[in-house]
Amino acid sequence: MINKEISRYERIYCEFEKAVLGEGLAFADDRKAETESLIAEIKALGGTVGIGSKSVVVNRRSAACDHCRTGAGSKTFIISLDCNRDCYFCSNRNQENYDQKINTVFNIKREFEDYSRAAAKVRSVALTGGEPLLYPDECIDFFRTVKRYDRKIHTRLYTNGDLMTDEILKMLSGCIDEIRISLKDTNGKYDSMELEQKLLLAKRYINHVTVEMPVLPDSYDEMIPLLDVMESCEIFSVNLLEFLFPWQRPQEYTDRGYGIKHRPYRILYKYDYAGGLPVDGSEIVALECVRYALKNNFKIGVHYCSLENKLTSQIYSQNAGTKISTYEMFDEDDFFIKSAKAWGEDACVIKRALDSRGLYYCFDESVSSIEFRVTDIDKISPEKDAEAAISYCVTECSGQNKYIREISLNKVVIKGAENEC
Repeated sequence: MINKEISRYERIYCEFEKAVLGEGLAFADDRKAETESLIAEIKALGGTVGIGSKSVVVNRRSAACDHCRTGAGSKTFIISLDCNRDCYFCSNRNQENYDQKINTVFNIKREFEDYSRAAAKVRSVALTGGEPLLYPDECIDFFRTVKRYDRKIHTRLYTNGDLMTDEILKMLSGCIDEIRISLKDTNGKYDSMELEQKLLLAKRYINHVTVEMPVLPDSYDEMIPLLDVMESCEIFSVNLLEFLFPWQRPQEYTDRGYGIKHRPYRILYKYDYAGGLPVDGSEIVALECVRYALKNNFKIGVHYCSLENKLTSQIYSQNAGTKISTYEMFDEDDFFIKSAKAWGEDACVIKRALDSRGLYYCFDESVSSIEFRVTDIDKISPEKDAEAAISYCVTECSGQNKYIREISLNKVVIKGAENEC
């Protein structure tokens, strides 16, 4: 019975796979065991692993990254999609009305004023592009406006670093807390000498200098010299981003032999984040870089930020505050609303086990189905193995009405007393 319930989600996932394959990109083999081995080693070395192993931290990360997890009081503004580069992996082309926005400079001061009036509390504000420093005066004016509103707001600027000058950085120094520099050429390659020069320039004026860069597959040998430069420059931190395929320029990816990571979304959903799909091998190299930093006693912060990590704020914003039933839970780790379900004979077996422990559930006799708390799975010992599923739900809106929608079922087997050790 459970396979019938799960099959509808499997069909949806198959349609998603067909869409990816239609772009000409293949899915890679499952590398879960390799990833888990690296995570275990990082934990043993003292790294901090969170959010289902999708965020890994050495020493520290930006306060803005903490705010980003839920997105509450955190907002990134786009000054324009105009850029002095044309990187094949840029996701900006996924933005709605891209052709118009690339020629538009937005009224970011007014957007901030509107946001600050609506937000309960503003904690972090960022400015990105395109390349924001194509419009330095507007950038400076924007950040000054934010700091006039509240000096405690954490402000950060995203830039590729090409247009940084002493003059611009000096003007920004009084109104931004952090500058995030992505050093790369249009092919995603990195120049360590250029990196050092730009980091030292930025450090003269900005307290928190962060390098934020996508990690290409098979790039470990290129990454290590760059990490050493960052450590020698004593910057604040580096954010290692999972490299993505932005549903654009697929030939660039196939020519390089890149494939899509096995099971790119743990839970398939229509996410707002326009970055794209994770490329196989990127996470492995990023974790190897984290391990290198730990083994070499780095003093700077090193943060691996996966695609999954970037998706949590949307789920939080949809589900936080939703009134849920007694047998549902709001998971503080990934922010999904969850419950456990079973059908047929399995539901009856689980019902008896729950009854024996006096635990709460909802049983529908008409279809012989049960729904109960996920946290009770480990508390029961049915008379025999029983199949159940974890239900993942999100809150959605239709007009003025909110409703909870199930988007995935993940099968679990509850071990029976006959099979317990």
